[in-house]
Amino acid sequence: MSDPIWQLGDWQQGYDEGRRSGVKTALDERDQLKAENEQQAARIAELQLDADRYRWLRHMTTKERAYIVQQEYDKVMDMFLDESMKGGCNE
Repeated sequence: MSDPIWQLGDWQQGYDEGRRSGVKTALDERDQLKAENEQQAARIAELQLDADRYRWLRHMTTKERAYIVQQEYDKVMDMFLDESMKGGCNE
């Protein structure tokens, strides 16, 4: 008498391995999606901050905007001049 092609242990072992493999794949995909969601949430927060800045600036008068822009220009110019003077540039 020959052995049956499918023995009880063979199909159960294959079934169990398939379940483990499927669960591992699902968990890996879940972890990847969680990481992507966290990255997207951080990017959304950055974009929201930019939008809030724009709205804040947009609701100011022209004089107020000009004053803020001038202050920032002065800061940048001071930093540029300080760095240039450290390097000994007089050109």
